Amino acid sequence: MRTGTLLIALTLLGLGQGLTPPPAPKLDSHLGGFLIGIFKGFQANPNMESMCVLELQGITENADNLIRYIVSILDNYVYIFQSLNEFADFMDSFDQAVKSCEFSRLFEQISALRNTGGQAAIAARIAIKSADVIDSWKTFYYGLVDGNYETGGMGLGQILSVVLNFNI
Repeated sequence: MRTGTLLIALTLLGLGQGLTPPPAPKLDSHLGGFLIGIFKGFQANPNMESMCVLELQGITENADNLIRYIVSILDNYVYIFQSLNEFADFMDSFDQAVKSCEFSRLFEQISALRNTGGQAAIAARIAIKSADVIDSWKTFYYGLVDGNYETGGMGLGQILSVVLNFNI
């Protein structure tokens, strides 16, 4: 009986104070945008967003909401319920992105680099696509210098795409 009364009181208290939490810092401003840029660089056509990139953008939005609700728990404990919902949404988005981005294939490519055949293949790919690697390095460098982190990430993703022989 006490638990039910306490739960009703907490809910009414939360409704009385409003359920919109205060703003939290955006993840996609630097790190999130950079990571999305890396996966844009992995695309065969960086200008056309794949499902992987679209789902990664959803992850950053869900992570922003999750952080906002977690921070707001300190002001009002009623936000714990919204935090749990946002965590479930975040995990669903993350699961979909893992499938779409083919992370298992990426890890296979990385593990193939341990042997000398894989290392020789890297040298050959870089030699064949040296002009592309140099252009991608310039994109990476100037993206970071200019503060356009997504563009910098895209340049790094293009370099990694050549090195790892991985496209999405």
